[in-house]
Amino acid sequence: MALAVVLRRNTGGAVEYNLQANTVSIKYDRSALIVPLPGATDPRLIDLGQFKVSISIEGIVPVTGHSLVSATSPSKENLEDVLIGSGWFNQTIFIDVPRDPLATTPTKDRYTVKISNCHFEMKGAAEDRWNFSLTAVGFRSATAV
Repeated sequence: MALAVVLRRNTGGAVEYNLQANTVSIKYDRSALIVPLPGATDPRLIDLGQFKVSISIEGIVPVTGHSLVSATSPSKENLEDVLIGSGWFNQTIFIDVPRDPLATTPTKDRYTVKISNCHFEMKGAAEDRWNFSLTAVGFRSATAV
């Protein structure tokens, strides 16, 4: 079963794309500073209590012209154009991840992020679709939507 993950941008009118993800990974990192001191053997660790969230999404997008392509479910070319051509790499966006996909009324967690990486790969036995992986980083925790 694929997870329904939504990429959403609110600047210039709300735009959203539904991605069918096979894997969603959410990682939190602390951002402690390590400062070497002159003449000291151990560096000083300064923890300001900051953290960042990193979200990795892996899934499948169809090629252009496939029956699964729609206005909100992009093809590989649509997704590439949105990320690069429309400048989503330079904008703050939201990623909605299902909290419990099997619930009768599913709740989603919304993360405020910027896209840092996107990778597309086509395998020989599946010429009608592309595998993708997308990584985004942010500094805010999730809010329920």
